[in-house]
Amino acid sequence: MMRLAAALVALCLVGPVFAQAPPPLEAFGSLEAVDLSRINPAGQLVAWVANDGRTTQVTVIDLATHKSLRSFAVETGFKVRQLEWADDSTLLFSISTTLSSTRRQLPSRFELQRWVAADVARGSVKLLLTKGSERVLSASQLVSRQGSQPGTIIMASTDWSAADKASEIGTRLGGGRRNSGWQYNLYEVGIADGKSRLLERGTPYTDDWLVDSKGQPFARSEYNPELGKYGVMVKDGSGWKRVFDTAESVMTLAGVAPDNSAVYAVGSNGESRRSLWSIPVDGTAPRKLIEDPQLEVELAAHDPLTDNVVGARLGGMQRPYRWLDASFEKRTAALGRTFGGRNAEIVSRSADNKRIVVRVSSGTQAPIYYLVDYGAKTADIVGEAYPALANVAAGTQRAYAYKSRDGVDLDAYLTIPAGAAQKNLPLVVMPHGGPESRDDPDFDWWTQFLSSRGYAVLRPQFRGSTGFGREHVLAGRGQWGLRMQDDVTDGVKAVIADGIADPKRVCIVGASYGGYAALAGAAYTPELYACAASYGGVSDLGEFLAEREKDQGDDSDSYLYWKESIGTRDDPRVGQKSPARYARNIRAPVLLIHGSNDSVVPFAQSQMMDNALSAAGVPHQLITLDSEDHWLSTGATRIRLLSEIEKFLAANLAAKR
Repeated sequence: MMRLAAALVALCLVGPVFAQAPPPLEAFGSLEAVDLSRINPAGQLVAWVANDGRTTQVTVIDLATHKSLRSFAVETGFKVRQLEWADDSTLLFSISTTLSSTRRQLPSRFELQRWVAADVARGSVKLLLTKGSERVLSASQLVSRQGSQPGTIIMASTDWSAADKASEIGTRLGGGRRNSGWQYNLYEVGIADGKSRLLERGTPYTDDWLVDSKGQPFARSEYNPELGKYGVMVKDGSGWKRVFDTAESVMTLAGVAPDNSAVYAVGSNGESRRSLWSIPVDGTAPRKLIEDPQLEVELAAHDPLTDNVVGARLGGMQRPYRWLDASFEKRTAALGRTFGGRNAEIVSRSADNKRIVVRVSSGTQAPIYYLVDYGAKTADIVGEAYPALANVAAGTQRAYAYKSRDGVDLDAYLTIPAGAAQKNLPLVVMPHGGPESRDDPDFDWWTQFLSSRGYAVLRPQFRGSTGFGREHVLAGRGQWGLRMQDDVTDGVKAVIADGIADPKRVCIVGASYGGYAALAGAAYTPELYACAASYGGVSDLGEFLAEREKDQGDDSDSYLYWKESIGTRDDPRVGQKSPARYARNIRAPVLLIHGSNDSVVPFAQSQMMDNALSAAGVPHQLITLDSEDHWLSTGATRIRLLSEIEKFLAANLAAKR
């Protein structure tokens, strides 16, 4: 799996040799051959998630011999979500699978997540956070790889307790907690036996935990959705004290200051853009550590070994970093130069800092994991995420600016097929999911697949997208099928007006919220699109809200969010902006694809659209991806999706290569 690369100083001089014919769709749709590569603290072993198209394994290599030391097979139906070293010989990995439930306190379909510890020397695997039959291990989080005792880690888990539910009656009558009966608790867990010890029980409002460098509970955050209050609590000798409150925004805990004098958090704190804040434990006013007059802070950057906060990633189209730690800033800048300006992210490092694992990628190059050895002054390729694309000419990607119909400046990522002139191209517009999410400038397998088939691809960052300020996000609330859809439409019209896209060869394609936007585009601007394709998209907003209410309860945090995002079921706009109710407006062929194990958007949403299109006489097809979840986590179904999309676009856009 590893092969010797050039010395660091020569890496940026190596140029690709491009293949002439488009690669097969399997080159894009297969799961990443190498993913989540990590080095152990001693700098002697490297692990990664390996996918060969049939099985998934966690593989460990001995760097001294370059030979495989151990492989841990992942059970069929489970997906690896995270991978970390607990110590020099123990790996931690998070896996999940989709389950159905008839229990009243659980959704009818949900993603079950579990953490396991793998002993590399012995080859044994232990399930973590095991205690009692009443606890549901579906929302566990690794808080710290260092517990208060050797051989322990700190985890948090969302737990159900009928007793807790009963005790909440008083607080609920007083305008209290949603998600009644669930609490987010903190545990110390043994990595050898998997057993847990309760450290702190969360309140009905707890949503995050922090521990200090000694593995001791240090801070927690609380959010009351009914009162709209967010606060930070810090533990001292007499218990827990509240040191920060805000009524204007929810923040995300990021870490603890090295001297334990403050808690770090990311949020807007009532301002127009998110910043990295330091919240003193003595209750004095918070101060900004990292801010930007144009860009907001998206998330904190952490030392991959100690988990200390070392900087922050900003938003905008390029997502630059700002640093608190000068050594990280210097090393990251040097790596950027070494790897020719591509994004070089340090994802793991040894304790002596002499060996690091770097994930190198760009919008046009698939991720490659390098082991950089500063002592030897070399960089070895641990593995490539998409090895079949190593010498393939990728589509060129750039930021594309345009104005909305009401005069707001908006941005999109525009990808042009390799070697193509930016004129009269068939266009695929791909609204992202969320909708409170975003696209990024990194490699996107779906976009590059479409580009390889001759299509220009537009990914608009419509209002409601994150990373462009609080106002931009809030402008999307209640705007499904309205302002958010108009922003997508205006992006398409701008590309057509610039002569880049052929107005008769435009298709709208998306997944999740993007799938909704695809169906809405076909229903509400039928003159604009030659076809529309939806993966796991919402088609009837009222029915979607009803399903969320039934699964999660009308007093749940999740249901509250969906009401704020979409509207209430009695709002007439909710019905008016449901594509399944306006299928008669659609002129273009429609492709519906949906995973049977989707725990986010019920499969019934595509069935409703299928029935509505049949009644309206619209040419369409519904394809079921058996056992697939909401996130296209399986290689075989990704390949099936790309195959169906390829045929659908070829039939309706007649792309020229």
